[in-house]
Amino acid sequence: MQIESLHSGGLREPRPDLENDVRARLIAELTDLLRRSGREIAAAPADAPTNSSTSPAAPRLAAEADARALLAAVHEAIVTHHVRYRHRRELDYAVGDAARTLCDAEFDAALVASLQAAVPTGGRSALQAAGLAMSAVTQSFVYVPTHEAALTLMLIDADGEVLWFGFAAGAVDVLSDSGLRRLVRAAGRRLLHEEK
Repeated sequence: MQIESLHSGGLREPRPDLENDVRARLIAELTDLLRRSGREIAAAPADAPTNSSTSPAAPRLAAEADARALLAAVHEAIVTHHVRYRHRRELDYAVGDAARTLCDAEFDAALVASLQAAVPTGGRSALQAAGLAMSAVTQSFVYVPTHEAALTLMLIDADGEVLWFGFAAGAVDVLSDSGLRRLVRAAGRRLLHEEK
């Protein structure tokens, strides 16, 4: 998960202070999506700190970091080859035991979510208002994006095979419950109906 502030000049600044709230609401929305289908849910840890290489937990943290890196690489490959160019061919990707490394509970399938979002600063919102005013005066549309979000979902079975991949992106405010709910529903709209 990565949440950033979008400044008036277009610069982006990481906002880790917003991530815990958005993560908790994202997990709640995903849980609701899956529960409505009658599935049992067991939540895995969202992120683990990886800054201590000398602690007794260092091997576990290293394994989790490797699992996240593998999931990120497979995620990027699917986005590149299936989402970006709209290829609808069958997925043929595997992540080994990466999902099992991150989840202590037994599972039939794991849903891995990746969210990247930008929220505007006050200056960016003022710039958008100025753009709208300029549009009215000049009668030409001046677009200044403020909210951006992209959510990808990857369903992985217990053997590590990627069963399904969902994606949604747009001008969505992830700090609002309704915006996050719309994003989750758009990314997961085929999750409960598709089978490999």
